[in-house]
Parts: sequence; structure tokens; C-alpha cells
Amino acid sequence: MDRKTGFLIGILVILCLLLTIIQSEETKQIDWTPKFQLYEKGPLDLYIFDREVNALSEKAIQKKFQTPYIEFENDTAYHADKNYLFVLPLNVQIDDSSVEELLKYVDAGSKVMISAFTFPQMLRDSLHFQLQPHYNFEIKENEINQAHGLFPSSTFKKVDPKTTRIVSAKKADSLYVEAIEIQYGKGTFYLNGNPYHFSNVDLLHKKQSRKEAAYLLSFINDKPIDWYVNYNANSDRISSPLRFIFENSSLEIAWQLLLLSLFLLMVFRSRRMQRIIPELVPNRNTTVDFVRTIGNLYYNQNNHDDLIKKKLIYFFDRIKSEYFLQTDVLDQTFIRKLRLKAGKPEEEVKALIDLIIRLGNEKVRFTKADLIELNDALDKFFNKKID
Repeated sequence: MDRKTGFLIGILVILCLLLTIIQSEETKQIDWTPKFQLYEKGPLDLYIFDREVNALSEKAIQKKFQTPYIEFENDTAYHADKNYLFVLPLNVQIDDSSVEELLKYVDAGSKVMISAFTFPQMLRDSLHFQLQPHYNFEIKENEINQAHGLFPSSTFKKVDPKTTRIVSAKKADSLYVEAIEIQYGKGTFYLNGNPYHFSNVDLLHKKQSRKEAAYLLSFINDKPIDWYVNYNANSDRISSPLRFIFENSSLEIAWQLLLLSLFLLMVFRSRRMQRIIPELVPNRNTTVDFVRTIGNLYYNQNNHDDLIKKKLIYFFDRIKSEYFLQTDVLDQTFIRKLRLKAGKPEEEVKALIDLIIRLGNEKVRFTKADLIELNDALDKFFNKKID
């Protein structure tokens, strides 16, 4: 592992430790908004009710993830073999098209339980009742929770006494009517303006609320029950395998760190990986070919004079560069100095110089034998040393 990679890993480890410390010291805020989300575990959500609903009812309850209108639009028989349940979040109402279908089914003999903070105007006009806002003070700050503010609900006013019966009420400053029963055709509507009985905090910490929830469900448990949860936020829950990670803040942060680490790794690796080296064909050594070509040229032309002159020039240049001797005068002094510096016998050096002088002075055309004689003498001088 190189230094840069170790440095990067160290930064990531420190970042993870800092996030862990921050998460451990952070006080998690409790969301007391009555959202009544089906799969959430907040105080005013329906996670506990979703798991306990069949224990609270004598009949099996099946969740439906469509609106009643979509469910009923192709069913023209309006039979009465099922009852229907709605537990709605704050500021959420049943759409008018679904209300029309529910009125038809109840008129045919079904029962409908709606627990909501408010009810659509079409349903109020059809069943002849009015609502009045009411604020619930029963959830107070204590050691179990820290709830603050007012909790809205509804109480029923100006009902039709011929078709309406109170099924749940409390005496406070005035009569607080929580739930009513309204006859409609062959069936019955049960309306509850206090959905808190079905919330997580009430079902976990209030025995009376659990009894109240079972009591309300008892009015519709004479038949199988369809529970329409499409109005609850989060009812169309994501089916992705990563859902569990995203629902947990700590796991979500860890997931984001993992993705960040992978991104940084790819960035660093992409910069450090050596690019593909193209295959280069090595340059061909043409020296031998060049020498062979030149040799063939001289050989074919039989230009011995020119070749002898070039060899003499080469000899004098080498003497100057290797032995630092002047070649202007080839006398006995030159021969003695060359013999000493080259380490050659005096007779060999004298014979070579005499040959060079002869070849350099003659103005006749040289023969092949002259060229061979000079070449052998030069090779012997430069390649052979005294033992």
C-alpha cells in the first residue's frame, strides 16, 4: 500500500469516527405530526395498528392499495359481502368518486368505518351531519413521550336523530362525540373523529385506547373487512431491497459513505493506473547494411584510389584523436613518438609509415593489391599489441 492510498483510508476512517460521535450525541427529535403513515414508527403513525389489526378484530382484515372507486368501478352487482375500513391522516379526505361508490355499497348492505380528522362535504350532505373542530389534550408531556401543542380532532354536531346514534362520547367542557352510527339504506356508516386510538403511542401506552380501537372495529367485524390504506402517505411503500437502509438514518449515512468511498477509489485508481503502452517496433540497425552497400559500391567500381585516400584520412584522424600527434611531418621523430604511444615494435611502425608515404606520393593508379596491403597493415597496427 502506497502513502497516498493509506492517507485516503485514514481520512475515511476519521470521517466515519466523527459521524459516529455526532450520531451518538445527537438527540433525535420526535415527530408528533399526525401523519398516520402505514409503515412508520412515529408516535402518530400506524405501524403497530398494521401488525395488531387482526388481533383487534374478529374477522380477517385485508389491505387494499387502491381507491374504492378503482376497486368498484367494474363491479356493478353492489353486493354486501364485505365491510370497509378507513383510517386517514390529517388533512386527507376520501375523494368524491370513492364516496359515491361507498354510498352504493352501504345502501346495498355493507358497513363502512371511517376514522378521520375531517370528512368530505359530499358525505356530510348525504348523511346529514356537521363537524366541529376539537382539540385533544389527553396526550401530555411525561416520561414516555414529549408531546407539545394541541392535537386536532372532530366532534359531531347537528346530526339526524332518525338515522344517527352516538356510539362513543366523552364529557369535557361540553359533550365530545367521538363516533356515531348512521343508517343508510340497508347498511351502516360508522364515523370516528378521533383517529388517535389507532396510533402507535396510544396502542402501546394506553390500554383504554386499545380497547376503544377494538370497540370501534367490533361494529364492522361481522364480515371480512377491506382496509383501504392508499390514502395513507407511504402506503405505496418502495419495494427496493435498499428500503431498509433508507428507513434507518445511520444505515443511510453508512451507505452514502460507502458510495463516496467507491467514487474516490475510482477517481484515484483512474489517475494512478498506467495507460496502455502502444507496441513500438524497434528501429532497425542499418549500419551493417550501409557498410555492405558502400563496400559493394567500391568493389564493383574498382575505385581503389579513392578508397586508399579515405583510409589514409581515417588513419591520420585516429592518430590525432587517440595519440595527440601531428601528422604533418612523417619523420623519424614521428615514428619514435608513435611507437612509444602505441606500444608497437619500431620495425612495424616504420614499415607502416613507409607504406603510407609511398602510397601518398605515388600518382599512379593503385591496384587491388595495394589496397589489401594497406588494409592489412592498418588492421595489424590497431589490433595487435606488444606482449
